[in-house]
This record gives sequence, structure tokens and C-alpha cells, in this order.
Amino acid sequence: PAVYQASDNPDPEDATKHSSAGLGTRHSWFKVEALNLEGLRQCFVDPEVRIRLANQYQEVAYPRVVSMRIGDGGFFRNPEISFHKGLNCIIGGKGVGKSLAVEFLRFALDQPSDDPELFEDYLGKLHKRLTVGNNVGVVYQLEDESRYEITRTYDGRRRGEKADYPKSTATCVNVDSGSEFSGDISRMFPLLVYSQTEIIKISEDKQAQLKLVDRLIDTQAYELRISQLTERLRENDQKLALALDAQGRLEECEQLARTLEEQIDSINRTLANPVFNAMRKAESKKRSLERHSDFVQALMDDVKELRGEVKSRRLVSIPKELKGDKLLKSQREVIETCKQVTLDSLSALGDDLGVRKATIERALDEWLPGFREVEEQHRALLEESGGDRRAQESRRKELEDQKRECMSEADQYRARVESLPDLMNEREAMLDQLEEVYSEYFETRKAKFDHLTQASVGKLELTLEHASDTSRFADQLVEILKGGHNAPNVPTRRQIAERVSPRRFGDLVIRRDKDTLADESGLTELWGGRVIEKLWSHEDFSAVLGLQYSSYPADIPHIRFRKPSGKYEELSELSVGQKCTALLIIALCDGRMPVLIDQPEDALDIVSVWEDVAQKLRRGKDTRQFILTTHNSSIAVAADSDQFIVLEEAGGDHGKVVASGAIDRPKVREAVVKRLEGGDRPYSLRSLKYNMPRS
Repeated sequence: PAVYQASDNPDPEDATKHSSAGLGTRHSWFKVEALNLEGLRQCFVDPEVRIRLANQYQEVAYPRVVSMRIGDGGFFRNPEISFHKGLNCIIGGKGVGKSLAVEFLRFALDQPSDDPELFEDYLGKLHKRLTVGNNVGVVYQLEDESRYEITRTYDGRRRGEKADYPKSTATCVNVDSGSEFSGDISRMFPLLVYSQTEIIKISEDKQAQLKLVDRLIDTQAYELRISQLTERLRENDQKLALALDAQGRLEECEQLARTLEEQIDSINRTLANPVFNAMRKAESKKRSLERHSDFVQALMDDVKELRGEVKSRRLVSIPKELKGDKLLKSQREVIETCKQVTLDSLSALGDDLGVRKATIERALDEWLPGFREVEEQHRALLEESGGDRRAQESRRKELEDQKRECMSEADQYRARVESLPDLMNEREAMLDQLEEVYSEYFETRKAKFDHLTQASVGKLELTLEHASDTSRFADQLVEILKGGHNAPNVPTRRQIAERVSPRRFGDLVIRRDKDTLADESGLTELWGGRVIEKLWSHEDFSAVLGLQYSSYPADIPHIRFRKPSGKYEELSELSVGQKCTALLIIALCDGRMPVLIDQPEDALDIVSVWEDVAQKLRRGKDTRQFILTTHNSSIAVAADSDQFIVLEEAGGDHGKVVASGAIDRPKVREAVVKRLEGGDRPYSLRSLKYNMPRS
């Protein structure tokens, strides 16, 4: 059957004639790098990927790496590597820097491996092969076709609290506008990166598998909402911890105040005298008047603090490109006025409170002479009465001071306790919202799991369990309950995490409901009480409250691969080759971000290389960028690589690019045959020995 259509230039006015006006009325697209006969021949030998009819071809925009430049120090000496928007294969012998090129690209875009061992290897390569002071520059094109140039300089290895890390400085500039981007480079310019070792690590870690699939969906909105709710809950933790602590302290203060009152009354009965009674009443009145003044002063301090917060609040900025917009300018004037009105109102309120405080203090000053007369009569009576009476009065005064301090503390605690219902209601509402976000997140993930199952054409079966992984909660309980003779053992702590959700556990602790905790977690009543008392005595109770959301159970992914027997097995039960095949299928069948894979053929049998890698590359390379290092001709040649980057060792201490381009170019084709087939002779021998007729 024909693989292309073309026009024989029919005249639009007369179909029996030909004319230049008929050129291109019917056409096909041929994919070539070089306009030569070899390029045309490549199209005809592989029309499935090289030729499209007019109505079959459409340009698709997607993010991609345009080029990479490595500085003149280290293993590479200032190479400029250009990448095709489709399939790129980096080839060459051992030790020529294929994997280094991938690691340097990851470095520039700040996306190293999360695995500690692989990260340490990555850090060693930067230090030895990139070298301190050298840089990597990458041009990255977004889906909207805007280009950014990222330049990252390696500044050496630094010692961290848990491990070493690379210190670096980076600049990122929009190539078109010249404006600088100072946001998160790894999020703005994402890559999906695989190596055989990373695949094995992912296959052994459920959360790494979940993170892998998350790279294929837009999680930013969920992460932002979770982060915002978490921050608000942390603020609530602090206030709630203070309020709950105040509840206990208020009871202690009120009990102490009653005791002090009884002691004072006992002394007063001993010292019964009109002058003593008058002095006691005068002192009580003086304390009340002073507390009135202190109350207004506290209000003035609050207003002053609030005015400082309003003054420091930044106005909503107008984007540079909209500086002249009339509507935005008029609204900017409105919010400026709102801010100024608020500041003026707070200033006026502060002044008004100052006037009222002065009125209260003036009344106190006017009353004080009378107080001093009573005080003088009291002093004279004490002189006349002698030592025992004086000691009793001194003791009474000491107790009055203690009672005053106790009541002052009680007032502060009472204000916090009164806020408890509002804080609890606010907390419950935020925890409800957090559960809704996690549920929506799960539904989005599940939809992607279902899609990947379908896209794998029966080779994979992906399912997802919602909020089933309590390991983080268990780990945090193990840590927070450790130490002391009344601490439950580690298996008991993990048992609590398995049977009681973090939110429910927090509620029971707040209510001190030891019986329900014991019943739901399978503990004895004794141990239920000990757990609650230990948590209430924790030095930072807000950390205990934080368990309700910081250890929210994670979703559990299940990725199963169909073995030749037709049975589906979990990744952890597969051979290395089958693990690689399963995860490569996921990487290659979905998504838009560029894919970097270091030698995808490692551990795969040759049939899987063709069916699960090469064929998917052939189908996907028109809608996604792939950058691979490989020694396999099925991946590089049969998958129809759009760009070969041929590396070679130069002088034994560094690598260089010796050829770059499509196989259409003679120099590139010669390099490909040499490095992937061993040369013309072995390839010819294999072809003769197979004696397979062309189909």
C-alpha cells in the first residue's frame, strides 16, 4: 500500500491540465534531518515513523531540553550538546562519559536521586568529574515554547547534619524577555529520570513508586493546599497547647487562691480592728484601680502591635506588563486608601485609649491621699501594738501579694481557657478540609493508575489503597513515647498506630479518654492511662497535637507485572529484568516531561527491549522528548533515534563529542555502526548467518 500521497499539480480551473497553482494541494510530511537522498531513503525504509499523510501530522508542543553546555574544566572540555525534541541517544564505548552527561544535566536542573547511596555517587562524580568552579548550562523550553537558560556552578562539597551535599549557585533567565526566574528550578523544569539502580530501589519502596506516578500528574495544587492547612494547624497547635495547659493551671491557681483567702481571713480575725479592716479595704480598692489602668494599657499595647502588623503588610503588586492597566491602578488606589484608613483608625483608637487611661489614673491619683491617711493610721497602730501584731500584719500582706499574683495569673489562664471551644472547632474544620484534600488527591492518583493500567495493554495492573500506610504514624509514636519506666514497648506503640487513626488518637489524648484508647487499641486500661499521661507530660505538647496531621496515612500503590505464565506479580517478587520492564513501561507510556534513562536495556532480555522499550519510543517520540544512553541498536536504531550524540574518550582523561545528528548523515551512520554493531564486518556476518528474507 502507498505510504504517502502527493499532488500531480492539477489546475484548479481545469482538472485535465497542470499548473503551478496545483502545487501542494495534496502532500505528505517526510521526516529528515538532511535534505539528501539518504534522508529520503531512511523515510522509505521506515515509513511508519518517518512519513505522515497531511491529515495525520500535527505539531505538538511539550517541554523539552534544547541544549546543554558544560564548562571547560573537568572531564568534558566545553562541549555544546544539542538535543532533538524527539528521541536522543547518547552512545559510545565504556568510560566516555555517557552517564556523566546525564548526571550533569540532573545537576543543572537540580534533580538528583533521592536515594542516599545514589546521591553519594552523584556527589562524587560532580566533585571528581565536573570539578569545583565549573558550571553546566541548560536551555529548557516550556510547553508554551518560552525558553529559559539555567546555569549552575558547582561550588564544592559541603558537610551537612546527616550527609554531605553539593553547594552550588544558579542563575535562570528567560531567553526571550531577559527577565530572571528565581523560583523552584526543579519544579519549573521537571525531568523523569531512571537508571537501572534507581529502578531496583523504586521497586523495593512503595512510597518511591507512589512518588514516581505523582511525577506524571499535576500535584502542585494539592501540595499547596496541604502545606497551607498544615501551617494553619501548626499555629493552632501552639494556641491549643497553651489553652489546654491553662485549663490545668487555672484549676491550680483557683485552688491556691482559695487557700490564700482562707489564710488571710484567719489572720484578719486575729487582727480584728476597725483600722485594720479599713486598711484591708483600702488596699483591695487600690489593687482594683491599678488593674483597671493595667487593663487599658494592655489594650493600648494590642492596638500598637496590630498597627505595626498592618503597617508592615505589603500591598498587592501589579505585574510589570500590566503597570498601565487603568482598572488595576484604580483598585491599587482603593487598597492603599483601605490600608491608610485602617492605620489612621488604629492611631485614633490608641489616642482615645490613652485619654481614657489618663482619666483612670487621674482618679487613682485623686484617691491616693485618702489611702495614705488610712495607711498612716495603720502604721501607727502597728507601732503601738508591738511585734506579734506587726508580724501577723506582715504575714497578711505577704499572703495578699501572693493572692494578687495568683489572681493575675488566673485571669490570663481564664482568657486562654475561654478560647478553647473556638480553637477546637477551628481545628476540627481544618482537619476535615485536610481529609477532603487527601481524598481528592487519591482520586486523581487513582485515575492515573487506571490510565496506566489501560495504556500498558495488559502488561501491568496498577491499583491504589487510600490512606492505608500507617508506618509514618508508627515511627512518630515510637519516637514520641520513648523513655521512662511508664513507656509502652515498641511493638505496643506500633500496635496503637495500626488500630487507631492519627486524628482519632489525638482526640482521645486531648480528652484524656484512657478507657476508649485502651478499648480501641487493644491495650489494658492501665497502659491506656500511662500512654495518655506520658503524652500530657511531654515537654512540647504541640508536637503531640501535630501527630493528627503530620502523620496522615499515605496511599499504598500496588504495581503488578504480567509474567509469561499470565499471572500478575508484585514488583518486589519479580526478577531485576522484569522490574525494569514494568517501570520502564510506566515511564514510556504517559506524560509530557522529558525522560532521561541511563541504559534502559540493562537487565532486559532482547525481546523486552524491542517490545517494551523500542516500540514505545517509536510511538511516543513525536509527543515527548527522550534522552537515553545506550549500547543497544534496537533502542537507538530500530526505534529511529532523531539525534545521535556520539562520545569518545580523548587522551584518556576526558571525553568529547565526535559526531552529532540523525543517522541520515554519513559521519553519524559510520559512528553508529562502529559503536553499536562493532563495525561493518560483524554486522554483515550476522546478517548472512541469519539468512532472513526482508519482509
